[in-house]
Amino acid sequence: MKQNLKIYVNYLCMIIGFILLATLAIKYMNFPLSLSTDSIVSLETPWTFDMDGTEVEIDLPITLSIAPSEDCVVHNTLPSTLVNDASLLIRTSHQSIRVYIEDELIYERGIDPITFPGKALGSIWNLVELSDAYAGKNISIVLNSPYKNYAGLVREISYASCMGNFLSIFKEHGTVFIFDIFLLSFGIFLLILSASLKRRNYEIDTLLYFSEFSILFSLWLLGESRMLQFFISNLSLVTLTYLMALWLFPIPFVLFFEQACNFHSTICKKVVHTIFYILSFDFIVCTLMHFLNIYTYSQSLWIHHLTLAFGIISLIIISLYEAIKFRSKDTLKILRTLAIFFFFSGMEILEYNLTASRFVVTGYLRIGYLIVTLIICFESVSKIEKVSSQKKEQLYYQRLAYIDLVTLGKNRNAYMEELNEIYKNKKEKNTALILFDLNDLKEINDSLGHLAGDDAIKSAFDCIHSVFGNFGTCYRIGGDEFACILRDTNPPLIETLILDFRQSIAAMDASKNYPLEIALGYSFTSDHLNEKNYLDLYDFADKNMYLDKEKLKARA
Repeated sequence: MKQNLKIYVNYLCMIIGFILLATLAIKYMNFPLSLSTDSIVSLETPWTFDMDGTEVEIDLPITLSIAPSEDCVVHNTLPSTLVNDASLLIRTSHQSIRVYIEDELIYERGIDPITFPGKALGSIWNLVELSDAYAGKNISIVLNSPYKNYAGLVREISYASCMGNFLSIFKEHGTVFIFDIFLLSFGIFLLILSASLKRRNYEIDTLLYFSEFSILFSLWLLGESRMLQFFISNLSLVTLTYLMALWLFPIPFVLFFEQACNFHSTICKKVVHTIFYILSFDFIVCTLMHFLNIYTYSQSLWIHHLTLAFGIISLIIISLYEAIKFRSKDTLKILRTLAIFFFFSGMEILEYNLTASRFVVTGYLRIGYLIVTLIICFESVSKIEKVSSQKKEQLYYQRLAYIDLVTLGKNRNAYMEELNEIYKNKKEKNTALILFDLNDLKEINDSLGHLAGDDAIKSAFDCIHSVFGNFGTCYRIGGDEFACILRDTNPPLIETLILDFRQSIAAMDASKNYPLEIALGYSFTSDHLNEKNYLDLYDFADKNMYLDKEKLKARA
């Protein structure tokens, strides 16, 4: 019950995230980007900042002393002659932006709360197109952020043609973007593979949960690659994609960790369940607060980092406890693997909070994720091979349980199973049960030996199967007893087959150095099958068989 609940909560969080993203994608389709050609050039004059009424030259990027929600304004003068298809490329991080030429507003983003639900400003490239009429005029850029860490941030501002600016972005971030696309594609491949294996009854939940984690983790990396907005026109959706993926990917990761470690300790299992529900609660609550404009994802990021740190430390502790106390090889193996990812995750969190790289995801996570993915895939292949081998072995023994080793036909177990199936299926009628008895088997064994007895048994079964096998299923149900079940048949056909069988057994008897004689009798289900049980059907066929045996003895 608890396992099912965790699965439901996991998919509930996934569904909430994707429904919100899909809804926003449909509702807010805007912000097209148009690109042209040319290369990057420098502005002729430096950027300035008004400090206490004095224009002070500044070098970008820079973080100015600005209070949250106050305007940060920088100025410059455009060249007297603009390049063809001129534009400014401005990177903003959780900031709204307004661009003025003299006093004319020519660009704004992040001002309309309807267009950007939940204040999802994010980190976005702003491409400001400049017409020839703006040449030589003063330009002012107004930035505003409600967050202390971003309030006075002014990133580098590129001046070039649209295509020139785009190519500069691609040159710097394109390789990472392509790598992240590969990671996403690989995650989707793992999901398809796990679904395919599940259809073939390979219950490898670790692969399923890891594929979910891979897809969400890759979506977050794609959002942080600084290239996704050129392929998705809705800039708010770009921001929400990587923010929601950041909150979501630890959830299936915990489920993967639990399945991979296969904990023996009840305490360890409870701790994992607790971490899972805390992460799910973290996502649901932070999402609600974000869209209700109470507390945004960006403001909640420190809470999420603390939650992740708590989860990582707790998982390491319980894994060490499990490995030491129970000497669990599974736990040791996955702990060694995930220690790599935990290390790189810790480096990423430190890099984000302590250095200037807090505005971009560094290579730590990508390297760690790639290493772990390769190891997990290798382990999954090994596990699939092991499960496949076990299934083949299990299937072999299952088949062996239903095979008679002398005749290589079906045995009494298979016979009883089919009879039970017939009586469970109330709609099944017109079924015949034929019983056979090999006469004088004991005398053959005593006079000619057990090899001759086995030959007589095999010959009898081969003869039965050659006549009745195309119309039903034949069994050896005892030492000298055989049976045949024919479904959807009729008495005239049974009588015809019995005549053929008499001729076949007579021909085989003539070729043996011992008498080969088989008595038979059959019972036929009527329209009142449900009023009979197995014993009724068997007794009637058995009585008919012994009547036939007496006739054969009298004839001899």
